Amino acid sequence: MDHERRQLVAILAADVVGYSRLMADNESGTLARLKALRSEVVDPTVAASRGRLVGSAGDSFLAEFPSASDAVRCAFEIQELVARRNAGLPIQSQMTFRVGVNLADVIADGETIYGDGVNLAARLEKLSRPGEICVSRSVYDQVRGKLSIAFVDMGEVAVHNIPNPVHAYRIVPSGAQTIAEAPTAKATRETTSVAVLPFLDMSPSQDQGWLADGITEDLITELARPQHLAVTARTTTFAYKGRTVTASDIRRELKVDFIVEGSIRQAGSNLRVTVQLIDAHTGSHAWAERFDRSFSDVFAIQDEIVLAIVSRLHFNLTEAAALQRQRDPTTSPTAYTCFLRALAAWREGSERGAMELLNEAIRIDPNYARALAQLAFHYSYSRFTLSSDLPDEELASRGNDLWRRALAADRGDPQTLRNVAVAQWMLGDIETALRTIEAAVSISPRDIDVLRNHGALLAFSGKHEEGLALLERVNHSEPRVPPGYRLVLADARYLAGDYEGAIAAIRMVVHPPYYVQVRLAASLAQAGRTDEAKRMVTESAQPGFDPARFAHRISDLCALNSDKEHWLEGFRKAGISV
Repeated sequence: MDHERRQLVAILAADVVGYSRLMADNESGTLARLKALRSEVVDPTVAASRGRLVGSAGDSFLAEFPSASDAVRCAFEIQELVARRNAGLPIQSQMTFRVGVNLADVIADGETIYGDGVNLAARLEKLSRPGEICVSRSVYDQVRGKLSIAFVDMGEVAVHNIPNPVHAYRIVPSGAQTIAEAPTAKATRETTSVAVLPFLDMSPSQDQGWLADGITEDLITELARPQHLAVTARTTTFAYKGRTVTASDIRRELKVDFIVEGSIRQAGSNLRVTVQLIDAHTGSHAWAERFDRSFSDVFAIQDEIVLAIVSRLHFNLTEAAALQRQRDPTTSPTAYTCFLRALAAWREGSERGAMELLNEAIRIDPNYARALAQLAFHYSYSRFTLSSDLPDEELASRGNDLWRRALAADRGDPQTLRNVAVAQWMLGDIETALRTIEAAVSISPRDIDVLRNHGALLAFSGKHEEGLALLERVNHSEPRVPPGYRLVLADARYLAGDYEGAIAAIRMVVHPPYYVQVRLAASLAQAGRTDEAKRMVTESAQPGFDPARFAHRISDLCALNSDKEHWLEGFRKAGISV
């Protein structure tokens, strides 16, 4: 009997996303880009990571490594380098990889390797999303704690031609926000579904990304108003920012009828906004328009875009006219700029920077409702998370003053109402907050952010099942949801007594802050896992953070005394003296 030469190796499998489409669009250009990526990125990165290429077939390649850490590090670096090359390129010119990594015993035959472990690496690659990496449990167990890389637990996944489910993990390179998968709900026959993709910044200096994001967000908000339009949430579509996607990809992943995409280009005081409406079923352009304006006309441009899109979708012109803003959110482009920069700073994790920019927007325009409401939210939220150096009384005083000023300026904007409701709630007035969020829902019934806050307020007001049902629907109505959605879902599950469900929701968040880990400890303790809960409280302790004070802060969000005690009971079981 011949002796097979077996060895334990880490296997990396990768292929190009949408290669057939790229070749059909531009065969010679696609081949040139692929050859350049292989010679300048893939091959040298594999070699530098102690790897060896063992197979290549057109748009795919296979490599082996002596350790799982080498393979994951190589995969991460390849995806980072490819993403940098794609930055600034038109979507149709970008090339993106999916990558899978597995650790297994393989059969070595000359320059090639064989075995079930190789097949599994290829299947993991198919599970990966464009620009990301999917690894097996065996790889995760070897590298966790050794690399500064965040993993998302995908759980047990059924894989084609593999008899048993595979426990897989996702890696999201390039600092992308960690988000979780969820099924998509199709629009009803009475609705048309639309996804607004993040607008591209084509300005020479490429420093107007905040403006492109702002136009995208305003379009989503305005298009969400009519009840017969089902608009994909901003948190879902912004996950596609900077990624290569086709109309068929969006149609398959988001189950939408139409796609809106566009770009902005600013040169001096001149601003050009280009918008396209694409039929997701056919990939054909239903409509395209270019708006050339001076920067001071940015609000008029947004109104024109919304009206034109809705008109092109053959909706009643009366409703289309109602879609237009009845007023500008601010009369000052400078204040608007500060507001958009503040949102960008908040998304990047700088609460202090966001608050400084919001204060500047309000200084310029004291009646800017959205900025007032957003700043009220920040003061109330920092009071809740214990992240501010200001005394509680001052945070509460500033927050209350700001939300009152926001409502005095505008009671008809759903985003203003949403942030005001959260501020009211976190500052101790849940009854008023419920009335405010219900007003937001009546104006914008399909806005996912509004519905999320509505569900949270229902759950904390004592309507556990009603709030939980809404939050479950919100989390399952979008293909991707951010960590904040998971946290309010976890809280609602806790209040409803579903502790394992709460644990599962929080576990989807990578590198959660300590105040989130304290909530996880309460759920663990209520589920009977007290030793694990106490270890989490102790091992995750953060200097200067008082878990007992936070325990009382979250319990104070509840309207019912029984719910307050429910939270405190969980914290006590986790070893926190409350």
